[in-house]
This record gives sequence, C-alpha cells and structure tokens, in this order.
Amino acid sequence: MTYESLFLESLIFTWIVEIPLMYAIIRIAERTDLLKRIINRKSRINRRSGRECREYRDYADNCTDSGDANQKKDRKTDENKADRKDNHNTKANANAKENLKERISGLDIFATGIMMTALTLPYLWFIMPPYLDMSWYPVNGEIIVAAVESVIIWYMLKIRLYQAVTIAIIVNSVSYGLGLLI
Repeated sequence: MTYESLFLESLIFTWIVEIPLMYAIIRIAERTDLLKRIINRKSRINRRSGRECREYRDYADNCTDSGDANQKKDRKTDENKADRKDNHNTKANANAKENLKERISGLDIFATGIMMTALTLPYLWFIMPPYLDMSWYPVNGEIIVAAVESVIIWYMLKIRLYQAVTIAIIVNSVSYGLGLLI
C-alpha cells in the first residue's frame, strides 16, 4: 500500500465514519443530559438581569389599579428592593441554567469535523511518513490524533474538556477498530 492511498483512505474514512459517529455520540449525550455546554454565565445573567429590572420598573411605574399601586408604594422601601433583587437574581440564574442545555447544531458538529480533518492532515502528511512501517502508530499515533481532536472539539463546540476527550477517545477507538476490520 502506497502512502498516498493510505492518506486518501484515512481521509475518506474520517469523513464517512468519524464525523457521523461524533454527531451520534453528541446527540446521545445531549438526550441523556451528559453533555453540558460552557456558556459565559456571568455576562448572560447581567444582561438578562438588567433587562428584567427595566421591565419590572416599567410595570411598577404604569400601575393603575389599587393592588399595583400598593406595589408601587412598597417599591420605595429598602426591604422590597432587596427582595425584588433576590427574586430577579433567581430568575436570571434559572435562565442561565436553561441556556446551559442549549443544543449543539449540526453545522457546528460538521464544522468541527472539517476542522479535525484539516488539523490532522498535516500530521498524516508530514509526521507519519517516516514511520510508515506502522510499528508505533497504533498506540502513539492514535493518542496524538485523539489529543488534537479533543482540543478541537473542546474549542469548537464549547463543551467541558473531559467531555471532549471522552468523545475523541470513543470516536478514534471505534474508527481504529473499524479500520482494522476493513
């Protein structure tokens, strides 16, 4: 087997097996709540809290009936301001938790697969040829590829690093096992 055919075979194999496999693993992990996205919580909480405070103030200022008027009067006391702030932060925290369950789009997964392929190609083209006898590749080569792919998955999909490493290990293990069978 020539190196060029090995290179093309690994490239095609990556597109046919690894990207759909990564897609399936991510969807299964999302459905079982094993996968959480990392979102800058502080900025979202502050942004939402400011908007919700403005809406509450507008609502209190436009009160017309007696119950709403009492709320408007109570708003002036420090106690109610503190209570409102606590309620508001609770709402903002609940909204931030909902945002953590945001789904990863199929295009994000596909773009991650393209990036994984693009960044492992130089490895296959420049580093692997001296070791084409494949005596060391099964262990060290897959570890290097899994490390590169886990960093790409972590950065592109904004998930936790241990989750990205787990996904990369599963994808590369299955891919390598299927490669041995073929």
